[in-house]
Amino acid sequence: MVRYLFTNNAASALNGGITDSATSLTVDDGSAFPASDFKVYINTEVILVGSRSGNVMSSLTRGHDGTTAAAHSDNDAVDLVATAEDYQTRLIGYPLTAPAAGDDDKVLAYDHAGLQFVYAPVVTRLGEVDLASDTASISFSSIPSTFRMLYIVGQIFSDLAAATSDNVEVNVGNGTVDTGANYDYASFWRGDTDDEDGSAGQTTFRVRAGCPAGGIGAGKFTLFQCRIYNYASTDEFRPIQGEGGAIDSTTKYRQAFANGVWKNSADAIDIVTIAPGAGANWKAGSKLTLYGYP
Repeated sequence: MVRYLFTNNAASALNGGITDSATSLTVDDGSAFPASDFKVYINTEVILVGSRSGNVMSSLTRGHDGTTAAAHSDNDAVDLVATAEDYQTRLIGYPLTAPAAGDDDKVLAYDHAGLQFVYAPVVTRLGEVDLASDTASISFSSIPSTFRMLYIVGQIFSDLAAATSDNVEVNVGNGTVDTGANYDYASFWRGDTDDEDGSAGQTTFRVRAGCPAGGIGAGKFTLFQCRIYNYASTDEFRPIQGEGGAIDSTTKYRQAFANGVWKNSADAIDIVTIAPGAGANWKAGSKLTLYGYP
């Protein structure tokens, strides 16, 4: 979009009259005006000037910004002007798009490539599950396909009685979750010892996280987060990334990361299920929130 230019003390007079449809005009002295993309005011008409060479202004847009094109006479005043649009639809000299219907969930952002401010989508909360009782899994279904990435985050606590951290198992699908051998992942965790897990052709995406009911981690929730990129695509495998932590016992404090893919390039993801790997349930108070990122 064009940024209109301004200079100080730019004023002159018409050197010869013009009709209401003329596309060029001549002034007595054009030296103070910009070389292009500016507006002049003659009587009650605003004229958009595309270019200036010496005293001649050409590529005129007549009756600009709601004014009416009219004939003007020799020696009528010609003044450089800023008009209503410059104040109502522009911000610090850059074009500002007016909010449209449906923009109420967007925020003002600066588009560096287009040199303009635009209304950009914000992160949208798509769902939240806060368990009031022990539950085998947490699911989000009927996920809209209008975002670029899904982000799941919250606190979890497994009912696994052993004093060892549980796994978080993520399954995705279209309509129903896929529990076939269609997941590849690699998981790495660090604590008092480091370890790795994962391989191709697994039946779930797994992250070594989730405090158990036994050991020093008993009763303690741990943070879990998972990102699924390009989830609505139907022509490529979908990348999945997970992260979490756990407290196993008196000596084991773990932080886990995992990267992988869902090896389905035909179906958009519209359902995600998160379950404990070894425990039977997520304990009451476990809570996950699903967000859509533009």
